[in-house]
Amino acid sequence: MMSFHHFILLALAAATKASSIESTFKSTCTIPNKTTHFVSSPDTRGTLDILWSCLFTIIACTLTIQHLNVPEQREGRDPGWRGDLKWSLRDTLRSLKWMLITVLAPEILVGKGMGDLHHAKLSHTKLANFARDDGVPWSMTHTLFADMGGFVIRRSREGNADINPKIAVTNPNGEAVVATEPVTIQHLHPDPYHVMAEDIIILRTLGTLSKLPYITMEEINDKSKANLFIKTIAVTQILWMIVQILVRTTRKLATSQLEISVLAFSVCAVIIYFLYWQKPKNIMAPYTLILLHAGTFDSTIPLLWPKEIQEMRYLPLHATLALSFGFSWKGVKLGQPIPNDRSAAEYDLTAQVTPHDSFAVGFFFGCAIFGGIHIAAWNFHFPTKADLILWRVASIFCTGFPFTSLLVLFAHEVFADRFHTSDETDENLSKGYKMALTLLYCLGRLILLVEILRTLFFLPPNAFMATFASNIPHVS
Repeated sequence: MMSFHHFILLALAAATKASSIESTFKSTCTIPNKTTHFVSSPDTRGTLDILWSCLFTIIACTLTIQHLNVPEQREGRDPGWRGDLKWSLRDTLRSLKWMLITVLAPEILVGKGMGDLHHAKLSHTKLANFARDDGVPWSMTHTLFADMGGFVIRRSREGNADINPKIAVTNPNGEAVVATEPVTIQHLHPDPYHVMAEDIIILRTLGTLSKLPYITMEEINDKSKANLFIKTIAVTQILWMIVQILVRTTRKLATSQLEISVLAFSVCAVIIYFLYWQKPKNIMAPYTLILLHAGTFDSTIPLLWPKEIQEMRYLPLHATLALSFGFSWKGVKLGQPIPNDRSAAEYDLTAQVTPHDSFAVGFFFGCAIFGGIHIAAWNFHFPTKADLILWRVASIFCTGFPFTSLLVLFAHEVFADRFHTSDETDENLSKGYKMALTLLYCLGRLILLVEILRTLFFLPPNAFMATFASNIPHVS
């Protein structure tokens, strides 16, 4: 029966459409003919050794840098074991989704991390001043905790008052809207109502919140799922990968393109982890900021956001991309859990929303870092000349994508000023070149991904020679 290792090897080899069972080399190693006190590691490594060490590095990094926002709360819904299974599955799928995004596009996480940090800094100074006046502890961790949906406002259930009074709903023209079921305040304002850092500032300024909550950073970190053991493993694996590549380079031994790609991913992971250094990790339950009676709750919530913004509160990354193409987006319902793909946005009183510059800066920086490291494989061994050319073109384009985008943007501005194009023509040109650049970047990343897997089965013989780095503790 075929072993699991052989199955994986042959499956990946088949994907390259160039390998066969006959090209497989089975390495052997002699064993001592008598009792020996110490046996050194073999001086060779196999294809699966390279593959497993790279995959483990990616998984360890992904688990370490994943800082998801506070999820939707169960609040007594779906009782029983089926409900337990449903909500556990939702949390698992949410984590797996962001693991996949992190693996395929770490530069997006770099942009998101920079955007989140910048957005938190905008509110932190005011909150820190309030905390000093109130005599309570407050740090950047508190602000980031707020921006990830860590604080909520709840409607009190005490008393006999109707917590869901019926209301009349009208459209923008003032005409009554016929609903299929009675509409209540709870339909408009979620309970619990998730607030962000700027909402806390509004509540404190209005006096609805008499003082900031007394919650220490240790209490927040106690709720955090940061695991020192996993962090240590991830850092050790990254350091081992760096040592491995450096040693192989100095000894003129071939390194696989997969290892170079994992190095690029690891560097992005370190940057992301640095950006999230003060952000709590995977907190599952929020902290109740204030408990309001039904009437106060319903009158307070509308004060948290200016009417002119029209609920354009936070933008998912896909909406940020759509806005860059000139498309419109209606936003999400206020007070719901903060989406993990939220990107900080700037607003004005005309409800014009533009992606925040900090996300773009972080994303472009991640593109340059990730693509630039792939250029290190410029003179590596490739199966064909075409593969070599594809790798070089794709790595150069991914690295230069930020500069290309800025150059095209500048050319577009010059063209519009010189030929006095109409607003409609200008908008169509903007949509066209942005979409073309995005598609080309995705194509470049796809080429790199295919070549990474393909070249793993066409490595030169000295790529399988091990170094002393194999004796350093690691997983492969």
